[in-house]
Amino acid sequence: MLAHVPRKDDGSWGIAVKREVYHHNHQVSPEIYQHYPGIRQVSTQSPLVPGVELLMQGQEGTASIYEYIRENSDHRMTMTDVRNLIGRLRKSGKDLHFATPFSR
Repeated sequence: MLAHVPRKDDGSWGIAVKREVYHHNHQVSPEIYQHYPGIRQVSTQSPLVPGVELLMQGQEGTASIYEYIRENSDHRMTMTDVRNLIGRLRKSGKDLHFATPFSR
């Protein structure tokens, strides 16, 4: 949309639509959509979280949590997204233990 913001005679401002455009000004595809953070990230309020917490308590690694989320939801998380989710769950104050490479 192309708009003009003129100042009126009484000193107020208004918006005048000059041209309406009904298409995207960027490329749109399923591949691009899969990279949007909203489709990749799992909220800490998600029904998946209890399963993720169980895996964390069971000392499972990031790859196992990644597989669990991919198999049980439409979220297309990256490994970085999984690590960020684990960090958010740890910060939430719950007593969760997560395996490190040296803890086994």
